[in-house]
Amino acid sequence: MQFHTFDFFIFLFLVAFFFWRLPSSFRATFLLLSSYVFYSWEIPKYLVLIIFLSLLSYLSGLLINKYREYSRFILVLSISGSLGVLCFFKYADFFEQNLGYVFDEVSPFQRVHSYILPAGISFYTFQAISYIVDVYRGKKIETSFIKFSLYISFFPQLIAGPIERSENMLSQFYFLNKIDLVLVTRGLRLILWGLLKKILVADQLALFADVIFEDPYSWGAVITILGILAFSFQIYFDFSAYSDMAIGIARVFGVKLSKNFCNPYFAVSLRDFWSRWHISLSQWIRDYIYISLGGGRKRSVVMYRNILLSFLLSGFWHGAGWNFILWGGIHGVVLCIEKLIGRPKKFTFISVIKTFLIVSFAWIFFRAASFSDAIDIIHVVFDGLVLARFDFNNLYVVFHLLNVTLWECLIVLILLISMLTVEWFSERVEIQLKFERYSTFVRWFLYCMSILVLLFYGFEKPATFIYFKF
Repeated sequence: MQFHTFDFFIFLFLVAFFFWRLPSSFRATFLLLSSYVFYSWEIPKYLVLIIFLSLLSYLSGLLINKYREYSRFILVLSISGSLGVLCFFKYADFFEQNLGYVFDEVSPFQRVHSYILPAGISFYTFQAISYIVDVYRGKKIETSFIKFSLYISFFPQLIAGPIERSENMLSQFYFLNKIDLVLVTRGLRLILWGLLKKILVADQLALFADVIFEDPYSWGAVITILGILAFSFQIYFDFSAYSDMAIGIARVFGVKLSKNFCNPYFAVSLRDFWSRWHISLSQWIRDYIYISLGGGRKRSVVMYRNILLSFLLSGFWHGAGWNFILWGGIHGVVLCIEKLIGRPKKFTFISVIKTFLIVSFAWIFFRAASFSDAIDIIHVVFDGLVLARFDFNNLYVVFHLLNVTLWECLIVLILLISMLTVEWFSERVEIQLKFERYSTFVRWFLYCMSILVLLFYGFEKPATFIYFKF
């Protein structure tokens, strides 16, 4: 989905303005219609998909609750329908290509080539499935189709999460009563913080990472490693920026979304990393895949199998390619090893660096255009390190190609470290409350300076996020 930042904030302002002027009984309906407008902004015909999945999940929940003796059959039918839509649009091309290699013939899915992947389909499909499974497990059903549809399509987190649970969101849609200026102010600050992370750090790192990943053989081992590290921080600042903005926008409307990041690059193990990175997805995988497969109360072959399968499926969820599957497999294997030998429980510099390097290595497969490209990148790094080929002059070539100076790169690095430091302290101190103790002059001076910087650096560019394609 392509949204110019200025256009999006005009849309947000108009929705918020009319939302708070409406009677509380109409606010959920208005938010639903606004979400549908948002989703159909670029490709209106895909609105049918989200309405279909909402209707399928809503009716399935009612039927499971009423006909408990057939609940398993209804559950399987509903999940199959939801996954069928997802697979048709996201994975048909992958299966066609791979079946073609095996059987040397054209797949019947070839017609799907003419379709663009619907924005956010992986996220709202998972929300629909979680609701059905929860109802099957005995949790409360939702009788209002308007509020249930809003749960599936709520526009702040529709495109890239967080992946919400029905028990967290649906109850909130019944209490959209009056404006809370404190929540609105804090929400706007989160939106501003997310924009700063996205435009000042993530987008700047993307310039460097994109050049390196497009042609790693041109730069050598050291520059390629810097490109890998640049992407590691780019994807964090990009994705966490979207989550901050989604949480902030939801707060403007009086809705509280789940926290999705908690300093993941300070994790002491890969298990710790997944308790901090894309938290809503890792909890979804745990509750609806890992536990459904049988979990792992004991250190058994079944437990290791379930861990590995869960992360292979997680990788496949991210993208229809063998590189994504291997990315998930790397995480699954390392998690199994941690289970086998134990993991550090205390924060140490060495354990943090080790975890960060493992995660960054896995990001190669996530970022590379294909599996073969990922292998090429690893080959360049391995050969350069083994043969001690360190050509730092290529760094100046990259700077010249990107038309940036060393000073500009240092500014981005300072901003990166500063923002990581702020988020590190925010885990221990309520930064919002601390910031509110500053004088009005200081707060508004920082607001105005931040907005001016954003206007100068990229407010005219489309706000595209990495996870929009998933």
